[in-house]
Amino acid sequence: MSRSVYRAPFHRQIIPWIFAAIFFATAPVLIFYTSGYRLNTKKTVIERNGTLIVDSTPRGARVYIDDTFTEKYTPVTFQNMAPGDHTIRLERDTYHPWEKRLNVRPEQVTFANTVWLWRDVEPQLVLSNPVTALTSSAQRGLLGIASTFDAITTFSTWSPRTGASSPVVLSGSASGSHELLRWSEDGKTILVGGEDTQALTWWSRTDITPLQTNPLPAGLYFWNGNNLHRAADDAVYEVNPQTGSLVRTPLTTDTVDQSDTFALQKATGTSVLLLHEFNFDQRRLSLPEGDWRLAALKNDYALLKNGFQWLSFKLASPTPSSNQTRGGWPDWLTSASQPTAILLNENEVIFWRLDQAPETLWRQSDFVVRATWHRSGLSVFVASKTNVFAFELDSRGGHQITNLGSFDHIYDLSVDQGVLYVAADKNGKHGLWQITLE
Repeated sequence: MSRSVYRAPFHRQIIPWIFAAIFFATAPVLIFYTSGYRLNTKKTVIERNGTLIVDSTPRGARVYIDDTFTEKYTPVTFQNMAPGDHTIRLERDTYHPWEKRLNVRPEQVTFANTVWLWRDVEPQLVLSNPVTALTSSAQRGLLGIASTFDAITTFSTWSPRTGASSPVVLSGSASGSHELLRWSEDGKTILVGGEDTQALTWWSRTDITPLQTNPLPAGLYFWNGNNLHRAADDAVYEVNPQTGSLVRTPLTTDTVDQSDTFALQKATGTSVLLLHEFNFDQRRLSLPEGDWRLAALKNDYALLKNGFQWLSFKLASPTPSSNQTRGGWPDWLTSASQPTAILLNENEVIFWRLDQAPETLWRQSDFVVRATWHRSGLSVFVASKTNVFAFELDSRGGHQITNLGSFDHIYDLSVDQGVLYVAADKNGKHGLWQITLE
């Protein structure tokens, strides 16, 4: 008796093989996917994803990636980001937006976690005086102010708590404004002028009342801590305004300036100046041509000045090293581990860390009136004749530049405790304006 053999339909026979093929095809894909790999359609290659960390001050900013709101707010971490360039944008109500194009690399973390957002506010007039120069004492929340009217220059102080002090006339100031104001290290005494060997100079203690200004002989002065240093023809003088003490150190006939560790000496029979470190008795370093004078001591560095030229020397080093740049008086970043400053050279802002070669941060067609640091060291504020900008030092994807305010004419700029102070004309009013940044 014959038996019939049952044969399943073809589609039922092939289905298990189809599932097996799908499994073997998708299993590696799933394994790669869960391990962070993705297909980069632009490069047509499989790459492992990267990570993006975003944070801001203040926090709570909306995060957009490639013009799409992520439904996330700072601080936030994005894992499994496709490698490549992405446009990151942060927005927060009443603040200027921040935007930058950053490259996310496979298996690496890209950081955008030091973003500062600046308030979007109109400048407010806080003092109706013809202010032409100002500088802030970070230790005391106090502004030193020079004002000029009818060719008479006065000095005063101002703070948001106490207002303005009674102005004191700078005796002998027959011409215009005195733009260079410098605080002592403790923030109690201010130096007016003293930027070159012919400059009229005054000092004033701001921790006593009534405010007084004290004239000094014309010359190049700088703060050595809380003492004023000046080299004259035959001696070096160190003055402590707090105690009234004066130390006079005679100079030899071939010495033009000196500190505790080195001297600037004339080479015999020439106009060349030599730097002689006392710890290296046999070593003399020849300086570039010019009338160089000591203008600052910063950690292990000596800064020499010749007009608008600056020269730094690393002291007490077996191998001499130096850097040179050009510009106005340096604005120092007080929180930096290595001495770091910005200088103005007409329409340029120069970044100068003394152990590195100078770098041009900003070059525009407009003349730069002033540049000063934000306390984070991550941004600088730059004033042209009519606008104030925040300039972010992070150069990835280009520097972020934010216009913080516009004026008819700007004379000077300073920052203190998250508030930007601008000496400027605006809407027919000349005075001190504030922009609350944070």
